[in-house]
Amino acid sequence: MVKVKEIMSTDVATVPPDMSVRELARFLDERGIGGAPVCDVSGKVLGVVTVSDLVRLAAEQQDPPDGLGEGTVEYPPEEVEDEGEEASWYYFMAGEAPELYGRVTTGALEEAFDQFTVRDIMTRAVFSVRPESTLEQLARFLLRARIHRALVMDRGKLVGIVTTFDVLRAVAGEVPSPATA
Repeated sequence: MVKVKEIMSTDVATVPPDMSVRELARFLDERGIGGAPVCDVSGKVLGVVTVSDLVRLAAEQQDPPDGLGEGTVEYPPEEVEDEGEEASWYYFMAGEAPELYGRVTTGALEEAFDQFTVRDIMTRAVFSVRPESTLEQLARFLLRARIHRALVMDRGKLVGIVTTFDVLRAVAGEVPSPATA
């Protein structure tokens, strides 16, 4: 049975809470990662920050286009009769999909990326698993929490990080077997 400790990354890139959002964007991009634990100077985990947090901040800095400020997008009901699976595909198949966000006001977004810090946008909840957790337990945890990464904690200390891609690799058989490890 595959354990988290066999598939986790132990070289975890962490960020400080006072890092600017602009610095964070560069940090994540340079490392090719989608998120990182936020740790104080003593190494205590304070939360997690992801590219989704950056996208959320960017979206909040935009003014919605006229007619979309109410937070709903309508599609012509006469063109899609069923509210089921086909209805969800209409949006993606339509020749003219509605614009969800207005144009980015460059000045406001630029200012926000310099003004806000990781502390301002991070998720303060720490989703963690133990190194001894099984692959099945990890997969269920990620699904239930609707997250793509979990910190691996051992006795309150950060020892690794595991992602949905690590789970996929393990399921695909890209984990060393105990006999060869």
